[in-house]
Amino acid sequence: MRYAKKYAFCLVSKDFSIITGFSDCKRGHTLNALSALSKFLGVYDKFHNLVKAYGLKWKRQNSEELILARMEKTRTNGNVLDWIKRVNEHYPILKDFLEFILVSGLRFTEAVHSYNLIVELSRKGKIDTYYSFENQFLEHYRFKQLFIRRTKKVFISYVSKEIVSKIGKNEKISAYQIGNWISRDRKLKSRWRYSGILGDFYDKVSKYSRD
Repeated sequence: MRYAKKYAFCLVSKDFSIITGFSDCKRGHTLNALSALSKFLGVYDKFHNLVKAYGLKWKRQNSEELILARMEKTRTNGNVLDWIKRVNEHYPILKDFLEFILVSGLRFTEAVHSYNLIVELSRKGKIDTYYSFENQFLEHYRFKQLFIRRTKKVFISYVSKEIVSKIGKNEKISAYQIGNWISRDRKLKSRWRYSGILGDFYDKVSKYSRD
């Protein structure tokens, strides 16, 4: 919906030149959105002709294909673990958070919310309202306002009791803090882009650093 609203003018003006300069990922999202919009408006033939005229190509992938592609790219990118080790060495305070984001599979923003929720509930002696000690699952679905969003949803994460216990003894953390800590160290200000949760993590860290 967001891409359709933002780039609907391309379909109306019959000018896809701006789309030719997009990255493969952004071009795919944009064309998928405009394809759906053109079908809704009954002008799919015009959309198809414009795609052909501008020589645009994109691959439609289902959710399973996207997940497998992301897993494969992450597996072959060994620099991810190197970066994690460097952050741990420079900022030990982030060690538990990095371990948490790796094992939980959460996106960066979700991981911050979850991490802080563990800290807060542990202090109140109510961690069992979020964490199932029997199954060792964080039950995110119990906090819909944080984890069940319109386009991005997360229901449960397997996290060991040891990790939850460690986090519960820590202080809360913010995305802004993480961005500031990492941006201070020039050795860590690489413009890397990783897939999966770490890609989301680094992209968000870069954003907060710039802001």
